[in-house]
Amino acid sequence: MSSNKSNRLKKAAGLAFTLVMWMAVGAASGVLLMTRLRPEDMPPLRWALLLGGLLLALYFAIFLQIVVHEAGHLVCGLLSGYRFSSFRVLNLTFVRGEDGRVRLRRYSLAGTGGQCLMDPPELRGGRMPVVLYNLGGVIFNLLASALFGAAGLLTRGFLSAALLIAALVGAALALMNGLPFDFGGVANDGCNTRELLREPEATRAFWLQLKTAERLNAGVPLRKLPEEWFAMPEKMDRAITAAVGGLAYERLLDEERYAEAAALACELPQRAPGMLELHRAMLANDRVALALLGYGEAEPPAPTKEQARVLKAMRTHPSVMRTEYISALLERGDSAEAARLREKFERAAARHPSSAELESDWRLMALADTRAEEKEGLGAGKSDNY
Repeated sequence: MSSNKSNRLKKAAGLAFTLVMWMAVGAASGVLLMTRLRPEDMPPLRWALLLGGLLLALYFAIFLQIVVHEAGHLVCGLLSGYRFSSFRVLNLTFVRGEDGRVRLRRYSLAGTGGQCLMDPPELRGGRMPVVLYNLGGVIFNLLASALFGAAGLLTRGFLSAALLIAALVGAALALMNGLPFDFGGVANDGCNTRELLREPEATRAFWLQLKTAERLNAGVPLRKLPEEWFAMPEKMDRAITAAVGGLAYERLLDEERYAEAAALACELPQRAPGMLELHRAMLANDRVALALLGYGEAEPPAPTKEQARVLKAMRTHPSVMRTEYISALLERGDSAEAARLREKFERAAARHPSSAELESDWRLMALADTRAEEKEGLGAGKSDNY
C-alpha cells in the first residue's frame, strides 16, 4: 500500500471515529435529558426553554473542556521543565512576545480548537521529557470529566444534566486526543506521543519545532537561527520529522533564496511521505506564489480537493492571503482587488502572534509590487513604440 493511500485511510478512520464519538455524546445527552429532567411532567414551553439551555450548556462544555485540555499541557509542561510560550483557545492567543510580556493576539489553525506551545528544556543526549507534556491535556480532560460526573450524580434537574454533559464532552475529547489519529490533516496528542516514542529523530524534531516557535514569538526570524537546526532528516515518514523539512523550506524563504525554496517545495511532498495534509496544502499555496513571481514551475499543479478544503479553512492565515494578493496583482491584474486583499492582510498581521513569522510574507508581497511595476513599465514602453 502506498504511503499516500495509507495516510488517506488513517485520516478517514480518524474522521469516522470523531463522528462516532460526537454521535455517542449526542445520544447519551438525550438519555440524560429524559432521565434527569422528565419532560413528561413539564409544560411544553418550560421543556423547550430547558432544552435550549442545555444546548447552550453543551457548547459551553466544549469550550470549557478545550480550556482544560490546553491548561493540562501547560501545567504538565511546567512540571516537565518547559517554559510558557503561547496559549491558544479557538482564535484567542496569549503569547510571550519580544519583551517577555504576555499579550493577547488572534490566530487560528485549521483542525485545532486550541494549542499550548512551550519553550522546551535543552536536549541531553538527544533526549528530553515529552510524554507528560504531550498527554497533559488528555489527563486533565479525564480528571475534569470525573469531577463533573461526580458532581452531576450528586445534584438534580438541569444542573445535574449540564454537569453530566460536561463530563461526557471531557471523556470524548480525551479519547479523541489520546488515541493516535490524524484528524483532518493534523496529528493529535496520541499520534505525536507515539511518534516520539517510536522514531529516534522525533525528539530532536519536536524540540526544534517548539524552539523555533518560541524564537519567532520572541521576534527572532528563522534566517537568524543556527543553520544546523534545519538539517534535513534522513527519514521523513513521520509527521514530526517531516515538519523539519517544512521548517528548512521556510528558512530558505526567509533568506530570500527563492529558487532553492521553490525547488524544495516541489520535492518535499515526495521526500516527506509523513507530511501532514495541512503542510502539503500550505506548500501548494506557496508554489503558486513563487511561480507567479518567476521561481520554480511555470504552472504549478492545482491543489487537490483535500488541499483546497484545507486552504479554504485557512483563508484568514497570512500566507494564504499573501498568495491571494500576489495572484490578484500578477495573474489577474486587478489592482483594486489587490488593494483590498492587502488591507485584509495588514489587519491580520496586526493581530498575529509573531511579527518575525510574517517577514517573508511582507518581502514576497513587496517583490510582487516590483514585478507589477515592471509589467506596467514594459506595457508603457510598448505603447510608446507605436
